[in-house]
Amino acid sequence: MVFDACDEVRDLLREAYNLFFTENGLSPTAFASLRQFEAEVVAMTAGLLGGGPKAGGKMPWGGAESLLLAVKTARDWARAERGVARPEIILFALPRCYTCSTGSRSTWSR
Repeated sequence: MVFDACDEVRDLLREAYNLFFTENGLSPTAFASLRQFEAEVVAMTAGLLGGGPKAGGKMPWGGAESLLLAVKTARDWARAERGVARPEIILFALPRCYTCSTGSRSTWSR
């Protein structure tokens, strides 16, 4: 806080923080309205790009996630469209806790 609040306000802020500090405010799993927003944006984008009934997508909520998904999509496209049998992606090492907690290891190993 930018100003010194009284103990009552600090206690209230601490309680609110403790309730929600593990939540990502941009996660569609935390807020149903974001899930709907994501579905609408993906549907509109698929329509603009001529996607058929099986078209799908994901709207990433962070810079690193956006970059990784773009690279993975390019890799998957090269494998499917150009027959690249062993595509290579060179990444800086991600912290172990990130790859384990998000399942990224299995996503990238396919």
